[in-house]
Amino acid sequence: DVAPSRGLGDVYKRQGGTLYKIMHKDVLYSDAIAGDADAIAALEMHADKLDINDRTILHIESREGNTEHVRFILRGFAHKNLLVKQDDQMETALTWAAYFGHTEVAKVLIDAAKHLPSSEDYNPITSFQAFLRLGDKDMDTALHIAVIHNKEEIVKLLVEADPSDTHTQNNDGKTPMYIAVDKGFNDIAEIISTTCTAPLQ
Repeated sequence: DVAPSRGLGDVYKRQGGTLYKIMHKDVLYSDAIAGDADAIAALEMHADKLDINDRTILHIESREGNTEHVRFILRGFAHKNLLVKQDDQMETALTWAAYFGHTEVAKVLIDAAKHLPSSEDYNPITSFQAFLRLGDKDMDTALHIAVIHNKEEIVKLLVEADPSDTHTQNNDGKTPMYIAVDKGFNDIAEIISTTCTAPLQ
């Protein structure tokens, strides 16, 4: 995998009249979160730059499980709409949080998605629901991914956020419930069956 946020360590800034090099991206985030305008500008410059897998800084920080960085990106760069960006495998930042079991990051991303604008057409699925139900290249949703990797807490977050989920099938024709039962993840199967209001398939 390509090293995340390549280039952030090459940012220069002025402090106390002298130039110094930021050697670690965590320092850059720390300065930005503290309100340093140069650090914020440096991060914003990289926010739209994709790595070779078309991942944004939100993908990368969600993958790494850094909740504070994720919060800052969502708040500071809301106008860039990074939340709904998909990489070359059609994965969102939420997909990565689900894959690695970063529960707090997943919660922050789900909460942010609640502020997505509603669909302007007559589709009964809101943008929030549409986001949660986005599939990757295999049509695995974040819920599929969380079930496959036995991330019980994230499954609970997702089904509670979207209890009317219609149990989307992936490209193999499998729903999250089917996968949970097939893998013997009984606790996850119970969470889905007792929380989702749509008929199970």
